[in-house]
Parts: sequence; structure tokens; C-alpha cells
Amino acid sequence: MSGEKILIVSDEEDQRNLYAGYVKGLGYNVIEAGSCDDGLRLLATGDVALALVDIVMPGKSGLECLEYAKEHYPELPVVMMSGDIPEEFGRDSVKMGAADFLAKPIAEKDLQRCIESLLGGKD
Repeated sequence: MSGEKILIVSDEEDQRNLYAGYVKGLGYNVIEAGSCDDGLRLLATGDVALALVDIVMPGKSGLECLEYAKEHYPELPVVMMSGDIPEEFGRDSVKMGAADFLAKPIAEKDLQRCIESLLGGKD
């Protein structure tokens, strides 16, 4: 197991829990946040290897989280997720610095492929 820590930021608790289960099953540690502000507080604690961030959330959007993360943690891969916007718009987040974009619902194999391509696979 890699033991690396992955942050999942989404206001949709059911989906957040589902994706957390997938990620834990791959051998990663998971921390979860229900808002951008909570996610940014968790990023400040350090040791996050990758962040999965929902684009559409109340309050600060995932794109605002991305912008902050890229400014303060430029080496952190941030993967944007959404099912509420056109996929083309989500792909624009990659132009803003996101490492990848995943359209919801996200299949376990697609999440695994994305994480392992960014973190180099499990140890």
C-alpha cells in the first residue's frame, strides 16, 4: 500500500463516501471535506499527495479551490470532478492547472487509472 494521503472535496456526502471507499480500497489514506473552505484548511495541514475536488459546490466553487491550491501548493495534483456541467467546461479546468477532469459518475477503474497515473501507482 502506498499510504499517501488523498483529499476528497465535495458537498455531496454520498458520492464523497463512495469515492473515499474506492480510494481506500486502492491502499491510500483519505481525508474528506464537504466544502472548499474545509478542504483548504485540510490542505494547510500538509502531507496531501493529491486532491479530488468537485467543481460545483455551494459557497466557494471547486474552481476557486483549484486557483488557491495552484497558487499555494503548485506541486499538488488537483483533479476536478463534476456531473453538473458540460464536460467541455470541466476540461477547461485542466487549462487552469488541474491535473485531470473526471465526469461523474466516476467508475472505480477510471478513478484508479487517474490516481495511479498521477502518483505513479501503488508501492
